[in-house]
Amino acid sequence: MIRFVAIEQSPYLPVLTGEANDCIVLRKVSNDSNSIEMAFPFQPDSTIIHLSIIDAIMLRNAIDDLVSVKFLEKTGGQ
Repeated sequence: MIRFVAIEQSPYLPVLTGEANDCIVLRKVSNDSNSIEMAFPFQPDSTIIHLSIIDAIMLRNAIDDLVSVKFLEKTGGQ
């Protein structure tokens, strides 16, 4: 299973609004896999980061804490 997150803002390249020029790719090789691979394919000198399921959950929780529901309500996000 592969998922990607498109990123519109980048400090390296000017970008038009609504146009993504970078992304993060997440891959789980199989449903039985105990790790998730995370890659930044357009970043120079980046390697594939292997996250255990626990590490992936901790990353998700950290992002949830930083982007709280209250913040999304104030900005009109979904």
